[in-house]
Amino acid sequence: MTVQLVVHLFTQKSAALTLLGVGFSVTAWLLQYLWQNVEHLLLRYSYYVAVYFVTASVISFAVCYYKGPVTNPRLLDLIRWSIQLLAIALIYYSSQIAEVSATIIALVVMLSIIPRRFYMLGVPSFLVSYWYV
Repeated sequence: MTVQLVVHLFTQKSAALTLLGVGFSVTAWLLQYLWQNVEHLLLRYSYYVAVYFVTASVISFAVCYYKGPVTNPRLLDLIRWSIQLLAIALIYYSSQIAEVSATIIALVVMLSIIPRRFYMLGVPSFLVSYWYV
């Protein structure tokens, strides 16, 4: 019965657009409400949030130390990508001039895409060995 109702709604263009608009509005409202609550928690209880993150980090480190290093290549890729996204966010928010931050991020991303042999052509080999160990 529910499937037939949904199929009927989406076959009519105006009903589908109305449903899409209402869904988007509700989602935007929920995200804004969530952001206000998170902001309130960070401003009012910043000490407890910091203690929570430190405690979670120590427990996470202890579990990783006990179980040994990560060996799954897919998990290593996920960890690498997460650290790279965090680095891009830190670069962006480290400057008050958004254009400069965006330019630095663009340069870093372009240099990570281009193979090293192309932009290391004029650098002596003994310096390259010290840069990339």
